[in-house]
Amino acid sequence: FEEEYGRAFDQAACAFLSTPPQKDSDPDADLMDTGAVVRTISERGVPAHLHNGADALIGPLSEELRPGDVALVMSNGGFGNLHERLLERLADGSGETQEAA
Repeated sequence: FEEEYGRAFDQAACAFLSTPPQKDSDPDADLMDTGAVVRTISERGVPAHLHNGADALIGPLSEELRPGDVALVMSNGGFGNLHERLLERLADGSGETQEAA
């Protein structure tokens, strides 16, 4: 699975991935090896970065993005509200994420 998934990023300029959260009930064999995905992406010539969660990913991702870039955020959950936080950070240009009160 990891190699096939890594090939899906062939047309990307770069890729930022996060380690998925693990529940105690998740068998290790069922978890995606994000390190293997990042290695596959990198070996295929696309710069790839692995971070541990939305909080760790938002800074490096917002620093990489430039006006006119397209960013695709995929998640099967809320992912730390990354979508909204990233848009806010890019819009205000401060480099700081505004935390909800």
